[in-house]
Amino acid sequence: MDADHPENGVLIPCRNTLLTFRSIALERIRSAIIQHMRPEAVMALIRLTDGTVERHSIADFEVNDRRKEYFSNKDGKSKIEARFTRMGYAADAVDVEAFQLALPSLALIDRQINAAQKQLMALLKEIDRRDDKRAEELRRAALSAVSRAGSEATAKREAN
Repeated sequence: MDADHPENGVLIPCRNTLLTFRSIALERIRSAIIQHMRPEAVMALIRLTDGTVERHSIADFEVNDRRKEYFSNKDGKSKIEARFTRMGYAADAVDVEAFQLALPSLALIDRQINAAQKQLMALLKEIDRRDDKRAEELRRAALSAVSRAGSEATAKREAN
């Protein structure tokens, strides 16, 4: 960045905002990916508790019906979770399986989150070099927003 460039006074807060929102958006996507994998996780656990089910067989269609039952009502969910428990799975087996299934995508998102946060920290250091008070205000605002986004994503995931 050119410290003497007249537009930097305007561009720096704009860049700070963009990088902050990018980090927030990536955190939300990260949480959504795990939620997105829950139906596949339920099907995987049903297959594991039933023994291996060949894909696209009649038994596989039954697995899909039970997945629908799991998500359609509390009784269905309780019945299927009870089966998981009888087979030795923990109460949070669906969440663990969803996380495992999401890991390849999460690795990519985590790299993007880290890159966005590094860019944000570099920008904040540049601001710090120029104006200590303004830098501290922007740092607090950015870190607070990213932290809130992570907390909201975690709370949303735990609510499901």
